[in-house]
Amino acid sequence: MVRSEKEKMIFTASLKLFAHYGYKKTTIEDVARELGMTPGSIYFYVKSKKDLYEKAVRNALDSWRE
Repeated sequence: MVRSEKEKMIFTASLKLFAHYGYKKTTIEDVARELGMTPGSIYFYVKSKKDLYEKAVRNALDSWRE
């Protein structure tokens, strides 16, 4: 289901930040900074922070099931 390795990296990094700082305190900018990317690059893969969270969790669950 993951389109690319870059997308997988984004989901992994965002899940790590969500787990550490919580959903409310984590921003798209935090995820971008963690990966050395721009926030606009993140928005290429997701529509919003909520979309990023949902896709990151779905990706983790899919990986766990495999």
